Amino acid sequence: MNSMQTKKTNKIPLFDDLDKDEIKHVLSGFTIKQFYKNEVIFQQDSSAAYFYILTKGEVFIRYKPYDGPPLVVTRIYPGDIFGWSAVLQRQKYTSTATAEEDSQVYQIRGCDLLSLCAQSPDCGAIILQRLATIISVRLQGTHREVLEGFRSEMNLSNDCWKRISENE
Repeated sequence: MNSMQTKKTNKIPLFDDLDKDEIKHVLSGFTIKQFYKNEVIFQQDSSAAYFYILTKGEVFIRYKPYDGPPLVVTRIYPGDIFGWSAVLQRQKYTSTATAEEDSQVYQIRGCDLLSLCAQSPDCGAIILQRLATIISVRLQGTHREVLEGFRSEMNLSNDCWKRISENE
């Protein structure tokens, strides 16, 4: 890991409260990967193998309901994580990730990240706690984004929709 990579890790919330040696240990399992503008990183319903940390660029996470158009549910910026279905040991990704501009990520197999956490229990506990917090916040935001997407596609003058909006 060079000094440029060390500086980048200072902006990654997942690594908050880790010292340089712990960060170096965790990053030892990651590879750096480039994605080009409009390149699909993973597809909804594809096998959930990798976990990602965006270091450069921007990624959109889109969810495609079975009966509607894809909805952008999250925008990923440098320092943000995505692909956490792999760490949660889910079989498939629940959404599609696409590079909206040329992007760079740290990439690791979900099972390999869990192994790194097990090798260093104190460090692993911090990372897993951070993951849980980040995922929880992201899910709350995703709920709002999906609801807004549905609103934009629906007839908002409908009485049923008015009752739903009033109960939020």
